[in-house]
Amino acid sequence: MPCRSQTISLRTPLLPLEILVEIFLLSQPPIHRSQAPHKTALALVCRFWNNVIESTPVLWSKISIADELTYVRKSLIKSGKFPIDIYGANPDPIHSLSPDHWFNFLREIKRHAERWRHVVLRVMGEDEPDPTVTALPFLESLELRSNHYPSVHNQYPAWLNSARRPRLRALLLHSLKIFRWEDVSFSLGLTKLDIQNFNQSGPSSSELLSILTTCPNLAILRLHYVDSRPEDDDAEDHIYTTPIVDLASLQRLNLEDVSEQLARDVLARLRVPEDCLILVRCTIPNSDPTTS
Repeated sequence: MPCRSQTISLRTPLLPLEILVEIFLLSQPPIHRSQAPHKTALALVCRFWNNVIESTPVLWSKISIADELTYVRKSLIKSGKFPIDIYGANPDPIHSLSPDHWFNFLREIKRHAERWRHVVLRVMGEDEPDPTVTALPFLESLELRSNHYPSVHNQYPAWLNSARRPRLRALLLHSLKIFRWEDVSFSLGLTKLDIQNFNQSGPSSSELLSILTTCPNLAILRLHYVDSRPEDDDAEDHIYTTPIVDLASLQRLNLEDVSEQLARDVLARLRVPEDCLILVRCTIPNSDPTTS
């Protein structure tokens, strides 16, 4: 009766439950892929495995836009009060998502914003439904991306600068169009800031330096393809009289394909101890790369 013996052994919890759950977690697909097929395959092995999966909130804490909305809703319920990780950008393999699917996905996850932990989200701008969110007490990392260049994203600074985001440590802003950088200030605990692909809507030099004063614990700062707005006359005169921005914990500074003026202003006003600095890489268009 080899088949019967095999079935019995599968149903017997030979491992401590904590170890079995950890194995299930390690076997999960990357969050940018659909989570449903893997969980279904595990649940079909035996009734015991199915019961473990259905009753363990952490196994439902990955929420991906690549899944059907029925599965997303089930995951949000099954995860209970456990912090959730969300992938709401382009799924892999990339396929076209209907606007209805994206809007409904965004609406569902915003109902659970108080449990967000690691979030990657594609945003559209002012035309999306109810862009406001509540407190984000568990949020540790946030990536906001956009491929809707005509849209304006002035509502998103409010996601970033509230004192109710106490755990936010890593932030990436990609291709957003923000014209109210004066509203932006970040958590004191922020350690990684990455600003990419801001075509004529990036912060001016004075706005960027003002932002950096709100996150003195940065370890990594990267500006990539950032074309900042020009300073007005008063700000241009004021920038070299503003206090030096002291980033004593900075380990890596990358300035890549930014405007020459922005690079000069940033390098002139940052104080970074040599023993903390791992890499400074400044690539200015139409100039030779500078590395120190």
